[in-house]
Amino acid sequence: MGTAKRIAIVDFDFPDSLIEENMCARAGIELTVHAGRCNAEEVARYAQGADALISSYGDITREALAALAPRLKVVSRTGTGVDNIDVDAATELGIAVCNVPGYGTEVVSDHAIALALACLRRINEQDADVRRGVWDYARTRPLGQVRGRRLGIVGMGAIGAAAARKAAGLGFEVVCYSRSLEPNSTTAEGYAILPLDELLATSDVISVHTALTPQTYHLIDERAISLMKPSAIVSTPHAGRLSTRLRLLARSKITHCGERGSTCSRASRLILAIR
Repeated sequence: MGTAKRIAIVDFDFPDSLIEENMCARAGIELTVHAGRCNAEEVARYAQGADALISSYGDITREALAALAPRLKVVSRTGTGVDNIDVDAATELGIAVCNVPGYGTEVVSDHAIALALACLRRINEQDADVRRGVWDYARTRPLGQVRGRRLGIVGMGAIGAAAARKAAGLGFEVVCYSRSLEPNSTTAEGYAILPLDELLATSDVISVHTALTPQTYHLIDERAISLMKPSAIVSTPHAGRLSTRLRLLARSKITHCGERGSTCSRASRLILAIR
């Protein structure tokens, strides 16, 4: 008989692994689980001898993959992006890389819209005032509204398209940019497709939903910010490394909404930051 198959779960972002344990038990596959955050050295240590590796945020570098080859045959990420996995190294080593492309489409697009509305209505500031015993809504003027404002979607994959649908339903004028779409035309849903610079210059809210690649790393840089309206809102609910560091945004008048939606610092307007 051959060696029993083994799956290792490392750096797992779920409360338990009962589903995986039950599936492996029924299939006669050994399963080991290490839920804590793991650097590359720890990934290689905890997954040693595994045929398959499942991870949420583990640092799966070339060195980690080389240490696990040739037995390791597949790495599966419990999310959409695979930027924590050295895909080129995995390919060279004959290791397949898998992801879960649809898991966050609705919740991430919901969050993008929630952050945009929070910024427009300045909800975090008002919440902070009430908790301090301050009841003066005039301090947070001007308060924005949806109708009459343009929301630009950067990246029209599944999440971007879902955010566009929800924004249009609320009354935003939705425009979009995507490298896979022809500028100066329209999508099947009727959204205008603009060149990126025009979208940045004319949108009141900019929601960024591109995958993290070498081409999109710091896509929202100093030049991009310089094109925006002084009152623009930038939402990057799942893509922190697509935008420059917060201090650059803080020097501008741009409102930045990130995945945590936490009040981080204040320029001429509220800044909600990813970091």
